Amino acid sequence: MKSPDASLLTNTHEGLEKERARIRYAQQQLATEYQQLQTALAAIAAATTIAIAQQEALAKINVKLNELAAKTNLLSINAAIIAEQAAGKGDGLHVIAKEIQAVSEEARYTGKEIEDYTNTLAHALQQVTTQNVAASALMTLSKKDIDSLDMIVQESEKPTA
Repeated sequence: MKSPDASLLTNTHEGLEKERARIRYAQQQLATEYQQLQTALAAIAAATTIAIAQQEALAKINVKLNELAAKTNLLSINAAIIAEQAAGKGDGLHVIAKEIQAVSEEARYTGKEIEDYTNTLAHALQQVTTQNVAASALMTLSKKDIDSLDMIVQESEKPTA
């Protein structure tokens, strides 16, 4: 028959081993979740980089559209001047000048819309980038915490004298 002290030690030892097993399991879970978060952050960073490149390309297209609108407007002004100089013989040219002017205005309006959207997109992408940097910093802290937990578990598993 075991003494009460021996039973207490056995129960304490078994309880300690169960807690160690739970801690090791939690460690494994943390390490797995850390890896998953790291993978997700890398995917977010890659997607953000692609989105930024697309936004920049869209902004360049918008510059070209605005240049086209300006050239079209100049063309409509020239057509109107030529129609005036034709004195009555340029009525068809007046109609063309007005149509060119309408196209120019529509292109300018569309360019403004695109500019507004690209500015909003650029702002949103900047926020995503900022949040990604913050999340990466938290991941670094989490990794340090996981490493500290690993050291604690390793120390607790060393035989005691």
